[in-house]
Amino acid sequence: MNIKIQLLLAGCLVLLITSCKKENSSESLEERIDWTGAQAFYLEKISESIVYLDSLRGIEAENPKAKVYFIKAREAFKQAEAYASYLNPEVGHQANGPALPRLTDDTQKVLQPIGFQKIEESIYDGGTSLSQYADELEQTTGLLLVLKAGIIKHDLDAQRFFIATHQQLMRILSFGITGFDTPVSALGLNETQLSLNSLVSVYKLSLQKKIRSIDAELDTNFIEEISAAVAFIEKNKDFDSFDRYTFLREYFNPVTRSWVAIRKVSDIWEPVKNKPFNFDAPTFFEADAFNIEYFRQATNNKPSAEQIGLGKRLFFDKKVSKGETMACATCHIPDRAYADGLKVNFSNAGSLLKRNTPTLINSIFQQAFFWDGRAPDMMSQISGVFNNDDEFDSAVHEFSQEILKDSTYMASFKNVFGDRKWTNDEVIKSLSAYISTLNSFDSKFDKDMRGEENSFTAEEK
Repeated sequence: MNIKIQLLLAGCLVLLITSCKKENSSESLEERIDWTGAQAFYLEKISESIVYLDSLRGIEAENPKAKVYFIKAREAFKQAEAYASYLNPEVGHQANGPALPRLTDDTQKVLQPIGFQKIEESIYDGGTSLSQYADELEQTTGLLLVLKAGIIKHDLDAQRFFIATHQQLMRILSFGITGFDTPVSALGLNETQLSLNSLVSVYKLSLQKKIRSIDAELDTNFIEEISAAVAFIEKNKDFDSFDRYTFLREYFNPVTRSWVAIRKVSDIWEPVKNKPFNFDAPTFFEADAFNIEYFRQATNNKPSAEQIGLGKRLFFDKKVSKGETMACATCHIPDRAYADGLKVNFSNAGSLLKRNTPTLINSIFQQAFFWDGRAPDMMSQISGVFNNDDEFDSAVHEFSQEILKDSTYMASFKNVFGDRKWTNDEVIKSLSAYISTLNSFDSKFDKDMRGEENSFTAEEK
């Protein structure tokens, strides 16, 4: 065959395959989202924040203008925070985290606090030396420059946008209206309004056209819900008397419900499973609002119902301990919120233990275990109990043969772990699987916050 004809046919084949892929894609050329406007918005706001911080360098902390520039720097930062802190969480946390000293991992050197919250203390409380104040401004500006470089370098896309927005909504709930972000100046309510309005801005610059074409009512509702939430704050900006119960239940939750609906309707991103959030949960008060699999150890993730059931049974069985003196439920009593109500419990020999029994409820979400944080994960914590001479006194490589005298245990272990020689490692995995299910996100509080009940007293509100 003539070489030109071969090339022509090959070219036609490529065009045919390409066009088929485009037709089968969830996003055609007409539907494809242009993220450049939203990214430019984030870049503009982080740049504004840097400019206002730079303006602070020329005036003393006690100067009334310092508060003006500080507020503007924070406001600009909050509008860029979603994407900036998503791209670089550690730097974002330093820029807007608690004004606490930091300990370096390598040299164990104590570093003075920096970031917006430390500058806030210097401006609103005073007492900071000129050199220290200048250093705070310089280092915080450096952090923002790093965040700005990240925004420039990384193109915004659907995954980054939806995860960043979800995280920012969580910041509004946990940091904004609580005052955690601004403990001295109490600017949190103003900044909550800004965060919500900035979400509208980036939504209009990116998704709105597509959502309107699919579900115009959803688009309208979303814009109106954010406007209503902002207006509710405007009616009462007094931090101490602000009605957070009504705001969250009647105004904030509708926004998050619509946002989840927008993400689903857009059909451009399938939520990942390696983040702490369940992105399909319509509010942060759902029983499954957080992704338990993210917090489970990789060596024991996605446990079966049978493994969880085995763990529950072992939790109440004293045969897991040497001498059959203690079970997990000896100290972690279900009727007492999986604690015991005592100052300290008793050892396997009847003497007093050294520390109070903590609850196990929601313990899967912890980042460190035991009161001193010496265990990095739940399985390490359970292993510590097995290895403790005063508690289970049974090494991980051992296994209680008393357990296997019950033939139903034998069948359960075979079903879950296979027919092999078992050790306490399998017991620990089963206990961890069960304890990870002890969550309290379907309580009276959660049901009230979701609007399913109206059982709060005035004092509880």
